[in-house]
Amino acid sequence: MASESAKVPAVGFKGQKDQAEASTIHVFGNPHLMRICYYWLPPLLLTGLVLLFSGELGDTRHTYWIVDLVRSWFPAMTRKDADLIHVYFRKFGHFSAYALLFMVWVRTVRWHLDFSPTAASLLSLTIILVVALVDEGSQAFIKTRTSNPWDVLLDLSGAVFANLVVLPFLRRTPAWKRKNIQGKHG
Repeated sequence: MASESAKVPAVGFKGQKDQAEASTIHVFGNPHLMRICYYWLPPLLLTGLVLLFSGELGDTRHTYWIVDLVRSWFPAMTRKDADLIHVYFRKFGHFSAYALLFMVWVRTVRWHLDFSPTAASLLSLTIILVVALVDEGSQAFIKTRTSNPWDVLLDLSGAVFANLVVLPFLRRTPAWKRKNIQGKHG
């Protein structure tokens, strides 16, 4: 039976040697699908992760290891001081997570949906606001979490900070687009 399959000519594209290689190339070589994954997977996965941590997984019990770690490094530190570091760590987590979330959303909106830099920034900030409101709103229904409207402001401040950092880069034309423009006009 192995000899029968060896006699069947390989079907594939661009010189692939066997059917398995051809089907693999076909799925992963689809430029449209790869472009969609390249732009949409990061913001969708990170948004899901942020919302996952807004539940019980992100409560103090699961991040309190920071206090124990800090106290192991500095044995003379009081529990109160270590608790304060824990609060700052959690707040920095809010700030940095939403800054990163803004960056991946603005990248998708700007380059995949082809919005102007200002429109991409405004839409991405709106998305961040909605995610932050859902994040804090869902915490109001979880016993081990506390919903704090100030965290929404902290989340937005992380996004605004990221906006200030990436705005100059949003105004540039990406290399792949410059090549297409030069190819048409030059």
